[in-house]
Amino acid sequence: MKIEMEDRAALSTATRMIGDIENTEGYVAGKTPVVLYGVLGESEHTRSVIYLKDIEIHGNYNIPFNYDYSYPFYLSYYLAADINLSTEPVDPAIVESMPTYPEKGSIQLAGDVLVVKLSDSE
Repeated sequence: MKIEMEDRAALSTATRMIGDIENTEGYVAGKTPVVLYGVLGESEHTRSVIYLKDIEIHGNYNIPFNYDYSYPFYLSYYLAADINLSTEPVDPAIVESMPTYPEKGSIQLAGDVLVVKLSDSE
């Protein structure tokens, strides 16, 4: 039950994130490089299912895509999003000044790259 609820929460979050990315002025689906900075599971906005917090499952954290290498697969294949995920370096000063997703300003164009700040830690 816990895994199913966390999977639904992940799907909801990822779907909202894709929608927010696609609605960013200047973003072109499949063309604009998108850098996901940080790990969503480390965000102050990511919550665990409180009433199931005492149930522990080895290797399972708050959401299924807690690891940065799983984002491309989840967003591109599971959600079938036309997204050009990139690992281009981003000016740390830009990222530092951004709030974390889903706050307003957490998705910004930095030159030709769209940055989504998921957490304060890289």
